[in-house]
Amino acid sequence: MRILVVEDSELVRSYLENVIVHLGHEFVGASNATEAIDIMRNRGAGVNVLLIDVGLPEMDGFQLRQRISELRAGIPTVFTTGNAGHPVLAGAPPSTLVLEKPFGMDELNAVLKQALVDTSSHAG
Repeated sequence: MRILVVEDSELVRSYLENVIVHLGHEFVGASNATEAIDIMRNRGAGVNVLLIDVGLPEMDGFQLRQRISELRAGIPTVFTTGNAGHPVLAGAPPSTLVLEKPFGMDELNAVLKQALVDTSSHAG
């Protein structure tokens, strides 16, 4: 599975790369929304799951997900946040997958699997 991680913290992005590779997946990293959109334009067909930080500097994670949906509808998405009270989360549908920081490898692995299950159960 190829996972696009959009995280502005280099330290968190590095941690996620190590965990994702350890879990046997392929990591693709972006430090901001512009990079993520470029990646999805150029090689988005190979990305299986998005892992997006809610609090990005250019636009919030939900806005980025909307932009990516214009390029590739229906891609499974997991949002991460260090702020469970983030105002953007208040308007999120109950089915939204949100992983609160800090989280461990097992939690990440479980939510990535859930993202794929949720998407496949709606596909059809």
